[in-house]
Amino acid sequence: MRNVRVFRLLTFCVFIVSVGLHVTAFSSSFWFKRRDIYGWLVHHGLWTFCDYYRSGGIDNKCLKLVNRYDDFENGKLSSVQALMCIALVCHIITTLIFTIWLTCPERRMDPKHSLRIGIAGFVMCIFSGLLTLTSVTIFGVYYAKFKHVLNWSYILATISGGILFIGGIVGLILLVRAPFSKFEELPEPANQCRLPPLPVVTSHDLAKPVASTADDVGGVYPMAEYDSDKDKMYFHRFQSPSDPISYTNSII
Repeated sequence: MRNVRVFRLLTFCVFIVSVGLHVTAFSSSFWFKRRDIYGWLVHHGLWTFCDYYRSGGIDNKCLKLVNRYDDFENGKLSSVQALMCIALVCHIITTLIFTIWLTCPERRMDPKHSLRIGIAGFVMCIFSGLLTLTSVTIFGVYYAKFKHVLNWSYILATISGGILFIGGIVGLILLVRAPFSKFEELPEPANQCRLPPLPVVTSHDLAKPVASTADDVGGVYPMAEYDSDKDKMYFHRFQSPSDPISYTNSII
């Protein structure tokens, strides 16, 4: 069970790191940079662009990208934005799944349900990573033809997508095939007050008393006796063979 706990904690930490990279890339404006015709540095994100000339001569001022209609003419940037938004929603859902998977104790969760929750989380990781990698591929291919230099926000998004996709596949394989994925039922605590099992009485032994050897739990001697007149079976348990007082008497 300790291996299961460590595996869950490691999975959650790696996922949180990848989500942090995705959110940073999603909200920053350094997906690529270039020099404009006046020599000023221009950097561009998914939602804003920072251009000295277009911002009215105010350096390092970023404007909303919605004002630049030329970037939306072919729909490339819009598709990248949509894919990144869907991936972000998948991150939120996966975070909830992994939180439940990590915080629920093994003793209180059905092993089958725990396995299904883990599989669902890793499948969501693979899906969100695939969306992120698709978006950065579209962005990189489209803007590479303009000889723009892809910057650190783009790199963070690529790393995040790679971690989610590859990590989701590896985690899913480990969860399904690793030895600790087969949750073993915890042994029941020993009950010191439990009585030993009664001896099996066959038809040949019904006419005479049957006694067994001393049981190792509490030194109890079970005995079965058949009353042929009343056609009933009596079960007695004694502390010792010499003890005439029975503390359990069952009738069949």
